[in-house]
Amino acid sequence: MIGRAETIAAFAFVGPNPSFACARSTGDPAKLGISFCVTLDRGIEGAEKVGKHKRSMLQDVDAGRGPEIDALVGSVVELGRLTATPTPHIDSAYDLVKLLERTMEQEHGG
Repeated sequence: MIGRAETIAAFAFVGPNPSFACARSTGDPAKLGISFCVTLDRGIEGAEKVGKHKRSMLQDVDAGRGPEIDALVGSVVELGRLTATPTPHIDSAYDLVKLLERTMEQEHGG
């Protein structure tokens, strides 16, 4: 099921090398002077250890709320534009979730 931590690496875009998938999507954080204290590989390992759970955006949708897409993904889209870094995969995911959000609002009269 989409949104489950243990299945995220099974998707063709992510596996077999999740680090490469993330790196090719987000570009170089050094362009903005950003550095991370946890490596991407270590972050992925940590996510795998969390185990089976519903991601927060899926919890939002299940509860009839719009997902937290702007803070979580919209900011990455914006940073890509600020640094002239193409983010086509992230842009597509963002647009699809925004479409879901708009559809939910229309269905619930919001």
